[in-house]
Amino acid sequence: MDRFSAHIDRSWDLISRGKNASALLAARKALELDRKNPEVHNLIGYIHALDGEFDDALESYRRAIDLDEWYLDPILNAAELLSHPDADPDEAIRLCRRAAELELSSEEHADAALIEIEALFSAGRDAEVRGRLEALDGVEALPSVYRAAIGRAFYDIGEIERAREHVEAALDADESLLDAWYCAGLIARDEGRRVDAVRAFLTVREGDLELPRVPWGASCPEETAAAVTAAIALLPEEQRRLLEGVEVCVAPYPDEAQIGDEVDPRQVVMAEHVDAARGAFRRLWVFSLNLERTAPPNGISEELVRALAYEIGEPCRDRR
Repeated sequence: MDRFSAHIDRSWDLISRGKNASALLAARKALELDRKNPEVHNLIGYIHALDGEFDDALESYRRAIDLDEWYLDPILNAAELLSHPDADPDEAIRLCRRAAELELSSEEHADAALIEIEALFSAGRDAEVRGRLEALDGVEALPSVYRAAIGRAFYDIGEIERAREHVEAALDADESLLDAWYCAGLIARDEGRRVDAVRAFLTVREGDLELPRVPWGASCPEETAAAVTAAIALLPEEQRRLLEGVEVCVAPYPDEAQIGDEVDPRQVVMAEHVDAARGAFRRLWVFSLNLERTAPPNGISEELVRALAYEIGEPCRDRR
C-alpha cells in the first residue's frame, strides 16, 4: 500500500473509533502528498461535518467535486448538508439530480432520491415528492433502513397504508431501527391505537438516549433557555402573545410520563397549560437533544422559531 492510501485508510479507521481530530491529521498528511485527489477532500469534508463545521465541510466537498465532477460521494454529502431548510435545499435538489445522471447502484439511487425528498420538503416543494417516491417504491431488495425512510416520506404526504407497508417490512427485517419504530408510533397515534403508539415511542426514547451528543450542543440548560427566549422575540406579535410570561422548562428528552400521554418523543418544543384568563400558555417544554439533532450548528435559532410557530399554531388540543 502506498503512503497516500495508508493515510486515507488510517483516517477512516480513526473516524470509526470517534477520534476525529486524529483522523483530520491523517487526512491532511494524505493531502500533503496529493492535493488534487478528490478522495482526500471528500474525507476532510466528512470530518468537518462530523464536528459541526458545515461551512468548512461544504468547501471541501465542493473542492472534491471541482476535481471530479462525477464523484458521487461529495455530491451526496454536500446535498445532505444543504437539504436543511436553513441551508440551500434548491441547490441540494440540483446536486441530487446531477447524481441521478450517474450509473448508480440501487442503494446509491435510493440515497440520492431520499436526500432529494428531504430537500423538496425543506424547499416547500411537497408536490414533487410523490413522483420521487413512486420511482423509489419500485426498487426491489433495498435494505431495511431505506424502507424505513421511504415509509416516513409516504407518511409525510399522507399515504398511510403505503407508509405502513414499508415500515412494517423494515421492522420485520430489523427490529432495532429507531426511525421505523418512530414512524410506526406516529401511525398508531393517528389511528387512536394508544398502546401501540406508546410502546413504539418508548422504544424510540430508549434508543435515542443512547446516541452520542452532537458536538454543537448547548453546554447547559440555561444556554438553551436563553436561546428559546431570543427565538420567542422573533415570532410574530400574535404568537409572541401566546407565550407571554411562559415558564420555559428545558429537558434533554420527553420523559416516560409524557410519552405515556403520547407526546412525540422527537418533538423540539411542547406548549401546555392554557391560562384562559390571559389566553396564553403557562409552560413551554424544550427538549434539548431533539433540538440539537434537528438543527445545524448555525441554525439553532431558526429551528426554534420554526418549532415554536408550528407548536403554538396547531389547532388547540388537550394542553394538560
